[in-house]
Amino acid sequence: MLTALRHPFSQKPAAQLLRFIILGTLATGMVGVPLYKLAQQTLSLASSSVAMLIVGGLLLFTGYIASRREKLSAAQSHIEETEIPNAWRSLIIGGCQGFAALPGISRSGVTVPPLLTMGYSAKESIRLSFLLNVIALLGAGAVPLLADEGGFSAIQELGIANTIVMLLVAAITSFLPLGQYCNSHNVWKHL
Repeated sequence: MLTALRHPFSQKPAAQLLRFIILGTLATGMVGVPLYKLAQQTLSLASSSVAMLIVGGLLLFTGYIASRREKLSAAQSHIEETEIPNAWRSLIIGGCQGFAALPGISRSGVTVPPLLTMGYSAKESIRLSFLLNVIALLGAGAVPLLADEGGFSAIQELGIANTIVMLLVAAITSFLPLGQYCNSHNVWKHL
């Protein structure tokens, strides 16, 4: 995808994938940031019992989506493995991902079923979902820091050194399985 930055509007698969990530991420932010703020305000005003009921309801919704995902993945896919979602599909999937800003909503649980419904195979749906996840996770970490003082005060309380160690441990434990996957599927030789 990085090679497509020079020609982002070409019809090469890398450029199409880059556009999918950019459009999907924009839609994620447009839906996710307001939902995050709404959830934050709603849960802070609600009593602890009501907050637990809201989160429990959202967890039940995630369970329902997961049960639908299993049924959808059993259906026959009709889109070729190499076809990247167009602009409208990218915006829809990104918008769906924005709902993961609500507590109890699974990010992959709200992106994989729409991809399956669009006709992508289970394998391709998961691949596209997790590619779209990368920038969204960075944004999910940045929004609380930028939206209120809570993130900055936590860093001050933990200290910069401890925060850096925690970030490094999280990054390493995230990249190790990815590296193992790339080694087992000979991805490195294609780069």
